[in-house]
Amino acid sequence: MRTKLFRAIAIVAASYARRHLEPAYDAIMVQESTTAVLGALSASQTQAVEFALHGSTAVVDAAINEHSPLAVFLKAILSDVGPELARRLATSAPKRSPLGEVIDGEVLQSITHPRKGEQA
Repeated sequence: MRTKLFRAIAIVAASYARRHLEPAYDAIMVQESTTAVLGALSASQTQAVEFALHGSTAVVDAAINEHSPLAVFLKAILSDVGPELARRLATSAPKRSPLGEVIDGEVLQSITHPRKGEQA
């Protein structure tokens, strides 16, 4: 009974901690060094980074055995880092054409949603 209680407390604490990590994830993604590196990536390289970030969840899952409440807490937090950064990467990465050049929002809108009488 006591073990279940400590496990439940660890899960709640991890959930609360993840909420407070949101600003840190945002700060990482807006750092000048991060934006410079991400801006230089091609679309396929960005997708590879995103895939690796999501894959980090599997690594954490395999590496941390939930044998204690502390392990439960750490596993919950660490397994969330990759997907959170990947989500921010996906929303902040510049949109690129199949040829690799950056497309601004207006051009992208005209390609994806052409006006009547125009071809995509």
